[in-house]
Amino acid sequence: MQQTRQTRITANLVGIMLFVQVILGGSAVVLGLDIRYHLPGEP
Repeated sequence: MQQTRQTRITANLVGIMLFVQVILGGSAVVLGLDIRYHLPGEP
């Protein structure tokens, strides 16, 4: 039971991270920017 819940939480976190990556990537393409070059601390 606990193992199933832990696996489900992990899968949800991974899914959310992938979703965020897609949204940020899509926004970067639409705006003509590359988020990788606009991270804090980068020149």
